[in-house]
Amino acid sequence: MCASTHRRWKYSVNYYKHHLGDYAKDTPHLTLLEHGAYRVLMDAYYIAEKPLTLDMERLYAIVRATRPAERKVVDSVLAEFFIKDETGYHHKRIDEELEKYQEKATQNKANGNRGGRPKITQSVSKDEPKNNLSHKPVTNNQETTTSKTGANAPADPEIPDPCAQVFTDGVTLLTAGGESEKGARSLLGKLRRDFGDEAVLEVIQRAREGAVSEPKAFLVGALRPKGARLAL
Repeated sequence: MCASTHRRWKYSVNYYKHHLGDYAKDTPHLTLLEHGAYRVLMDAYYIAEKPLTLDMERLYAIVRATRPAERKVVDSVLAEFFIKDETGYHHKRIDEELEKYQEKATQNKANGNRGGRPKITQSVSKDEPKNNLSHKPVTNNQETTTSKTGANAPADPEIPDPCAQVFTDGVTLLTAGGESEKGARSLLGKLRRDFGDEAVLEVIQRAREGAVSEPKAFLVGALRPKGARLAL
């Protein structure tokens, strides 16, 4: 299990909304290979949180386009769905989603610095959902807590847990590279023990950004001191 921690970790985008209807409407003509290239390019865009690089060799490496036919497909997808300028290949919808994500992250950070989410100043009846003007579902951690004296207390600030993030991101990365979930968790546990959460997270992030083909070897090699061997 993960030990509790009060250290904060800078998160990148770990998930995004994939609107099935919009995607299907825009891509009915794509081949299976073109679909794969488009999705991998979008993933790389979200992970980096910035436009795709103009360095085509680097971009081909990110999406693992090694054959001429595969590179031709990547070129075709870029030309159809992305806009090229001096800063890189832009995608209008992704830029909009990233802006929303960054605004929310900034607001969450501000709330945390103030000691949590703003206090609720107006009571809302369970029978009057119309007062929920944001039209967003209210989750359990949004409810106001009550102290023993009956006074409303602010919700505790959400503190990211690097340990949980190691397993969330690390298992996804390693299983995508062919490792079993059990093997991935075992490896991550040993790396955490030997190097700590923040060091392991940093290397995981580098592996994701570089879209490495053998993530297990990359993690071990990046963390292992020169001349040393890890007891894996």
